[in-house]
Amino acid sequence: MVGGAWYLNSFGEEQGRAEVTIAYFWEIDGERDGSIARATKLVLVWEDEGWKVTNEAGRPMPPQEVLDKGVSFTGAC
Repeated sequence: MVGGAWYLNSFGEEQGRAEVTIAYFWEIDGERDGSIARATKLVLVWEDEGWKVTNEAGRPMPPQEVLDKGVSFTGAC
């Protein structure tokens, strides 16, 4: 299973909030087959001059919990 796709579900409906789905795909013989194996939804909330990661219910997710889900962030939002 490999990660690879970020989908921006919504942004701007509520200022300072974005819903993002990270999809993980099955890989067969080194090729991604296109079917989604698993998806994780995160909510990014702009707070105190920075983006905070929460779950769908709005509970803050500490960095270790995000990493435990197998999600890595690179770059900037």
